Amino acid sequence: MQHNLTKSLPTELWLDIFEKSTELPGFHEMNIDPEILYAQTPDLRRPSPCHSDILRGVIETRRRIILVCRRWYQMGVRLLWSHLVIWRGRSVASDSPLIPSAALDILLDNMINLRYISRLTLLNEDREYCDRHRNSEQNLKVLKEIKSLHTVQCSMDLLARVEDAFVKSKLLRVYAQVDYDRFYAIPMQRLLQSNHINCLDITIGYNRLGLRYEQQFPQLTTLRVNYQVFSSGWEHFGRFISTPKLRNLCIRGFGNLWHPDRFPRECFGTLRVLEVVQNSRQYFDPPNIVLQFPCLHTLRVSIPSPVPLKAIRCGRLQRFDLTHPFLTISDAYANIAEALSKFPSITDVTIYHDQFSSDTPVFGLFSSLTAPDDDTISFWKSKGVTVVFSPELLPFNHAQDRLLCCAQAIAGVGSPDYINYTYLKLEQFPRPCLWRACCTTDSDDTAWTATYPSQEGARNAATKRMLKIMEARLRREKGDWADYYDSSDFESDSIDEMDKSD
Repeated sequence: MQHNLTKSLPTELWLDIFEKSTELPGFHEMNIDPEILYAQTPDLRRPSPCHSDILRGVIETRRRIILVCRRWYQMGVRLLWSHLVIWRGRSVASDSPLIPSAALDILLDNMINLRYISRLTLLNEDREYCDRHRNSEQNLKVLKEIKSLHTVQCSMDLLARVEDAFVKSKLLRVYAQVDYDRFYAIPMQRLLQSNHINCLDITIGYNRLGLRYEQQFPQLTTLRVNYQVFSSGWEHFGRFISTPKLRNLCIRGFGNLWHPDRFPRECFGTLRVLEVVQNSRQYFDPPNIVLQFPCLHTLRVSIPSPVPLKAIRCGRLQRFDLTHPFLTISDAYANIAEALSKFPSITDVTIYHDQFSSDTPVFGLFSSLTAPDDDTISFWKSKGVTVVFSPELLPFNHAQDRLLCCAQAIAGVGSPDYINYTYLKLEQFPRPCLWRACCTTDSDDTAWTATYPSQEGARNAATKRMLKIMEARLRREKGDWADYYDSSDFESDSIDEMDKSD
């Protein structure tokens, strides 16, 4: 039976199964054309994970699949070797060979497969080792055989060395991250292959990123800078970059009002997608100058936006997206109304939100109490606009919706500012893993739940526990707050049935 399957399975179907069964979020996106990727939901563009154990498991699964038979090996070896992942110790000397000795020995034994490598990822790992005295001649021998490299993901301090090592390759996409956890400016050196790069993606932790030299990126179409904490560092970056073909610009974590000189130079006439998400709760007055974006068709902002709608002109705008964090739900509706009034060309609005976000205050989460009312929906329809929530709003009797309604109803009477979920994954290989969850607020804790076969099931159980706590508090504070929430409106059996389904 197995022998017949290996022969009869069409190549296209086998390749699809191979890729889907070993897909790792974040790494898969490196294969997608940025022109397509950046026009989609921002959740698809989260920073690539660097969990060593998970990544090793994916690679091992791929290796086992292609060893089933000769035909599967011939079809899969190219995919297996298309993405080379190398772990480097955190304490490795900065001038040590680019490829550590453990990885180098494997590559020397597989020289014939180096021609398939098109993507390279260099990860820093907690494990410590040192290759200070490793002969670099063997490194060069391996690097010279990697001639088809077009995508690189590595730490910022290795980026210049990677460029030097692959001068014969044309790097098209660069994903760089700053690994330091100290507050100081990180200089970005001049990129030798800036004439070829069409996608530049930088993730920064606690630092500010600056350019020492003005850089020209004549082919750059996608630029993404992700500050993981609040930063004002963009002002030291944008004005030093010239991007005459830039189409997609995504800046996350920026906390100041955007001024024209903070945009990359020469990008106003070419931008199609602009995404600006900040970590600040400060509202800004619009600048004195009006920014013209004649080709912009998608605008994606958080609330408050560092790019005030009053300060921009974009006659071709078709999509207006709001992404969390929101200060309040009323702010979200007000921003949509302002956008529809200012840009009549808008046809689609998407509200990206997260009912389970631990970073968004309770009053910034959507529930049955804060869902759009009939007047709001009628206004959207009168403008001929389709408004979509991503993900869809929870049904009225869902456990999480009940919890949010309860928390929002007692706002001002000791209501929690945040609802947090913590998960514990219990590995029991070869059997499926189990999950436990804990729900906490500013003053309450549910403790760990029993084990469940899914993360969602554990979360629902923790939600039920917290709901009982919140309902008890609501009853104690019944008073004027009772008009907003009545637990009798919900069918108590709905949660029990949902938990059983998990």
